[in-house]
Amino acid sequence: MREKFYSLLFIGWAFISPSAYSQKIVQKECPKVILFFGLECPICLKYVPELNLIYQEYSSRVEFEVVIPEKSEAKSIREFISEYNVTFPITKNKHRLTRSLNPGVTPEVFLLDSKGKLVYQGAIDNWFYELGKYRSEPTEFYLRNALDSTLTGTVPRIEKTEAIGCVISTNLKHSH
Repeated sequence: MREKFYSLLFIGWAFISPSAYSQKIVQKECPKVILFFGLECPICLKYVPELNLIYQEYSSRVEFEVVIPEKSEAKSIREFISEYNVTFPITKNKHRLTRSLNPGVTPEVFLLDSKGKLVYQGAIDNWFYELGKYRSEPTEFYLRNALDSTLTGTVPRIEKTEAIGCVISTNLKHSH
């Protein structure tokens, strides 16, 4: 456990796991996933295994940025990464990004194509269909489908869905 704490790189306000750093994309133009994620949001916690899989599958071709919009201490982020075996990169204090994309909940995902155009916004999949209510397994894989389309140069069939999750405080969206 202690190894994981010391294996994180601290870059400004960003915390990047070694696997994320070693797989950093060298391409100048590639799609980018920006996911707003809450450390204390039960829905986000349930998604960690799926997000690890998505990151593992796509990180060589897609840049990932997982943003924690709420105030979080470095220690709590390190503990979260260790406790939940997180393999995707997590950053915090991206208030400008939070204000410009204006997510409503965590988790909420934004997919930008290689030119920076928003091509998908919303839920990771349809596992959760209402607060506190979810299917035994998802039947629609919105983010994966949008990634596959974007990587083949086509527009995702579904460009926007409603994200179900924990509300992001408006104080965080409008703070400097």
